[in-house]
Amino acid sequence: MEIEDETFLCCNELTSISIPDGVTSIGNLAFACCPKLTSITIPNSVTSIGIAAFEDCELESIIIPESVSCIKERAFNGCDRLKTIKIPNGVETIERLTFYYCLDLKYVVIPESVVAIKKEAFRQCTSLEFILCFAMNPPTLEEDVFLDVPLKYVKLLVPSEAVEAYKVAEGWKEFGAIIPMP
Repeated sequence: MEIEDETFLCCNELTSISIPDGVTSIGNLAFACCPKLTSITIPNSVTSIGIAAFEDCELESIIIPESVSCIKERAFNGCDRLKTIKIPNGVETIERLTFYYCLDLKYVVIPESVVAIKKEAFRQCTSLEFILCFAMNPPTLEEDVFLDVPLKYVKLLVPSEAVEAYKVAEGWKEFGAIIPMP
């Protein structure tokens, strides 16, 4: 069972939703442009989130279950009130523009499974303060992943054995503070 493409596209009065257990995927643009959508519950049965699924919503927080292994491009683009995000272990790539223009995003958790972050994934996340990255090998960063983000003020916490690798890795070495996890 899935929530099909554009199912709730531009539902102007939708404020919250609890997706029923058994749904396995959230389609492209499924909840995009729902200007009052601030809360959503995603069950453990969901394994993929489609292109621009929540684009331009007012989500303040979202818990993505560990069952999700695929988050497609622009999934949370323009969710400017989103403050924290924990990417589930199993996701290997953070796609292009996934969190673009999430202006209030302060805290990001990247699991050890992530090996690549695509172009402009965190562009204009200007409130970013902390990234907790569990990957032992610094994920490959495409160009402009953190465009417009003041990286010299962002704290990057990584496994203690990987600090030196992040300090020399392209893109990662731009962070102002690369700190070993306690």
